Amino acid sequence: MCTSRVVQVGGLLSVVVAVLMCGCVHQPSAPEYTQNESMRIAEQFIRTAPTFAYDAIEDSLVLVSTKQLGSSAWEFTYTFRCRTAGYGNRSGMMVAQVLTNHTAVIRVERGDVVYAVYDGRWDELNQRMVGE
Repeated sequence: MCTSRVVQVGGLLSVVVAVLMCGCVHQPSAPEYTQNESMRIAEQFIRTAPTFAYDAIEDSLVLVSTKQLGSSAWEFTYTFRCRTAGYGNRSGMMVAQVLTNHTAVIRVERGDVVYAVYDGRWDELNQRMVGE
């Protein structure tokens, strides 16, 4: 009786090993981020980031172009208008009261904003001029 039990356990173990080696066990894959989901993430980023949040004209945000960079990577270009010059949170600063157009290039990879540059010179992710 003891011998048959070892054979049963050994046989079961062999089946489990064979299944794992074949790759027959379903393993969840990394989530795919669609264009629409990535676009929603990019737009939410712009709306809540300091430059837009400070004094942008809410209905001025417009999607200009979309470019797929990979299966879960997208680049979006938006334009929007602010009521004053400059970037970031300008509270307490002397700023020119002039309508200012901005172009934002936002890259979203696997659901994360990895690049956000405004007007080719302001790094919105790090709140500094590009190259500083």
